[in-house]
Amino acid sequence: MRSILIIFMFLFTIKSINALGDIVYFDNGDRLSGNIAAMIDDKLTLENTYIGNVEIEISKIKTFETDEPVDIHYPDGKREKKVIEKSENGKVAVINEETDESTEVDIKDIFRLGPLEQDVVWSGNIRSGLNGSNGDSDTLNFNTGLNLQRRSVRNRTTFNGEYIFQQSDGETEENKWFADLKHDYFFSNDLYGFVFSRIEQDESSELDLRTILSSGLGYQWLERKDIKFATEAGLSWLYEDFKTGMDDNKITARLAYFYENDLWDKLRFFNNFEIYPRFSDPSDIFLTTTAGLRAKVTKKMFTEAKVIYEYDSTPATDTGKSNINYLFSLGMNF
Repeated sequence: MRSILIIFMFLFTIKSINALGDIVYFDNGDRLSGNIAAMIDDKLTLENTYIGNVEIEISKIKTFETDEPVDIHYPDGKREKKVIEKSENGKVAVINEETDESTEVDIKDIFRLGPLEQDVVWSGNIRSGLNGSNGDSDTLNFNTGLNLQRRSVRNRTTFNGEYIFQQSDGETEENKWFADLKHDYFFSNDLYGFVFSRIEQDESSELDLRTILSSGLGYQWLERKDIKFATEAGLSWLYEDFKTGMDDNKITARLAYFYENDLWDKLRFFNNFEIYPRFSDPSDIFLTTTAGLRAKVTKKMFTEAKVIYEYDSTPATDTGKSNINYLFSLGMNF
């Protein structure tokens, strides 16, 4: 009788230990228990009583399980609060407690875990490129850029800036910069309203200042780690002041899309497009688009090659309508 009691107490103790918290299983066979606080941007945060908060890279996790329902957010905007059980490598089983049925889900297909209404995620990168020559001709090419994003469930604020300088034989061929600031408010998981501003200066185009103020609606079709796609439409006020003395002040539409897609694990393609047709004369347009490739070098470092194309149907006198920049740079994510 005493032996049976000891066995019963042993089994009860083991079950109680297993139920004390969530468990993360690693590729190398190790495991770590605690409380899964969140999973954001390729990292899972586990709160452990003895060692504190631990950030774990998703790529090192085989599977995981929770002992209580957790908020699960999917890329298409679907949200649910359910218990997660371990599964095979790279997957988890989401449990429907009402039917006791499970659905197997790839870990990479889970957008985020945790009560995101209180969470704010910062991300961004900085990049620079420099090249030149000294001989038959002296050239110097320099570019630098900064991208910042603040993301919560309902709000997304983005800043993007770029500076480009090109010199040949002591003559400045390109000296331009621009800065964008945009705020999106999500009415639902996909539909959002935006306000957008842009300022730009370009010596080669005799552009002293271009200012754009815009607002409208956008739709986030996809927002996953490996692919993102959004479209926008709205109204804009566009003002151009040229060094030649002419200026232009107009009300335009704004149509845009933003696309990113991982071609391979370490190579990403991106393409952004914006066009501003004048309402009173749709043939009078300003257009800007960027397309490029970004390749991972290390966990945080990357190389980038991109093309920036701008078209202004009403440029300054004696300047071209089109302007193309080819940029190569080294960057760091943070």
